[in-house]
Amino acid sequence: MEPTTPTETTTNPVEMEHKASTGPAIGIAIIVALLAVGGYYFWSTQLPQNTSEVTPSDTLNKTAETWQAPQGTSDTATDIQAEVDATDMAAFEAQMDADMAAVSAAL
Repeated sequence: MEPTTPTETTTNPVEMEHKASTGPAIGIAIIVALLAVGGYYFWSTQLPQNTSEVTPSDTLNKTAETWQAPQGTSDTATDIQAEVDATDMAAFEAQMDADMAAVSAAL
């Protein structure tokens, strides 16, 4: 029996046609468009509806608390401990109890 050799088929590069596939490009364009529309929707719903400007200084209570000791700018442990020791915890707890009672009464 005579050995057989596989037949080689050669393809001529000129004969092969390169088919450009537009499917992936269209799919990517659709995904990008959906992300853009979703981002615009998310951005428009997150904008505040009230146009008045609120600054942090407007939201702060400008009256000093009676239980709170004056705060320094030092970050040493002894100065911080001195501020903690100067804080009147009994007055703080009384203020918190009064605030809780006011909130409970409002409910």
